[in-house]
Amino acid sequence: MDSAHPKRRPELDGLRALAVLSVVFAHAAETTTGPLAVFIGHIGSRGVDLFFVLSGCCLAYPLLAAGGGGVRSVPAPIAFFRRRLSRIAPPYYVALAIFGVLAFTPFGLPTTRFAIPSGPALLGQFAMDAAFLTNLHPAHNEDFWTLGFEMRWYLVFPLALALYVRSRLAFFAALIASALLFHFLLRVPDFGLLPCFMLGVVAADIALREPAWRRIVWFLGAVLVGFEMWMQWQRPSIVDHADPLWQLAVFLIVVGVMGNSRLATCFSLPVLDLVGIASYSIYLVHHPIVDALAHAGIPLIAAVPIAIGAGFLFWRFVEAPLVRPTVRRKIEDALRRSVLFLRGPRKKHGLGAY
Repeated sequence: MDSAHPKRRPELDGLRALAVLSVVFAHAAETTTGPLAVFIGHIGSRGVDLFFVLSGCCLAYPLLAAGGGGVRSVPAPIAFFRRRLSRIAPPYYVALAIFGVLAFTPFGLPTTRFAIPSGPALLGQFAMDAAFLTNLHPAHNEDFWTLGFEMRWYLVFPLALALYVRSRLAFFAALIASALLFHFLLRVPDFGLLPCFMLGVVAADIALREPAWRRIVWFLGAVLVGFEMWMQWQRPSIVDHADPLWQLAVFLIVVGVMGNSRLATCFSLPVLDLVGIASYSIYLVHHPIVDALAHAGIPLIAAVPIAIGAGFLFWRFVEAPLVRPTVRRKIEDALRRSVLFLRGPRKKHGLGAY
């Protein structure tokens, strides 16, 4: 890979840190009352939008860099999905198992703001969560709703990237069509969120092409974020992750940070880098802990650091060991053998022999 385009961009970890800390403070604000708390909760939840754009960017950047932005950049769909599953699923399953067990203890289901399922229904929802088919309000941890969308994005990503490298026009037509389908025809959340992921691919390509105008994009992003924050204050009951303006705003922020050396340096600070590296673990475990501590009367000034610390512990003792290359290879091999087993014996030599 060209040394001018390193595979790892530390500022992206800094942006991950911004995203996860925004979500943590949003959930902390939800445990209090008042218009300011509602506003903070809604604005902080936009960290999810940032996560989605970063997902598209972080997946596309090394592939476009290594493949020169052409057809060689497009990964084989099955192998790609297997690699992503081996990365995302194991820590998620551990977190799901932990909260699944805790649901039958006094810890309960602290993030559930809706009707609490009965025992059999709770087990059924656990199975749905395990299959990444969770609904928008999962019982064990409300944050798990994003994992299903992320997994379905992994299925679409190779096709989206292939479309991008072959025809930018067709790619943007698909992006716009997805948004229009959601807002005017089919209220299927996947259509509304897909443009967010696709904009991440565009951000990666802009970072690699390095056009001169990218250095001032952060200003446009900041202005749009400010406008959207003002709009959010005017309509405090609405949070729509399919909002095109919010998606465009976080896209501009990602492009701006990657394109401005000073901002990239700021977002590459060691403390942000560390939080960004552990962001997935923090995301997986913080919400029920924040809610449980808040309901127990623990001040948020203590509950939030405890929840973030629990995320770091989960990263150190669960996620980090599970994402080691040797462990991931074993998981991928197991997935490959499972697929081969499900396919059954194959014919040889065209003679019908097994």
